[in-house]
Amino acid sequence: MMPRIIYAEFRFEPQWDVMKARKVIAGVFCRGGSPVSMKDDDIARVMGLPTEAERLRVEVREANRPKVGQKAEIIDGPVSGFFVDVTRVVHGRVWYEMATGIKGQASDAALRNVAKLPLFVAPT
Repeated sequence: MMPRIIYAEFRFEPQWDVMKARKVIAGVFCRGGSPVSMKDDDIARVMGLPTEAERLRVEVREANRPKVGQKAEIIDGPVSGFFVDVTRVVHGRVWYEMATGIKGQASDAALRNVAKLPLFVAPT
């Protein structure tokens, strides 16, 4: 990462020569005399930030993660397909109780939060 680089979006054609003469900027990355245009995701990658798609994946994963006091569906293991009440969540482990009184635990990846299931998920 190069220090002191500012990524800016302009809504009009800036006067680069005037900005440079007034020492507002030291220079502009150019290709063939035109300033380089970068997509938001490219800027995020250069800055070490998540892209929009990565941020959305994290949000979906967090929304599906079981939470204490909510219902969850077991999606992995011998009792997959059963719905349980989440009683505790610590460091990626989930403790749950079935309606029959049976208690268990699993990794949070083995359960899916069903408190807010989407009505429709578009295929990817």
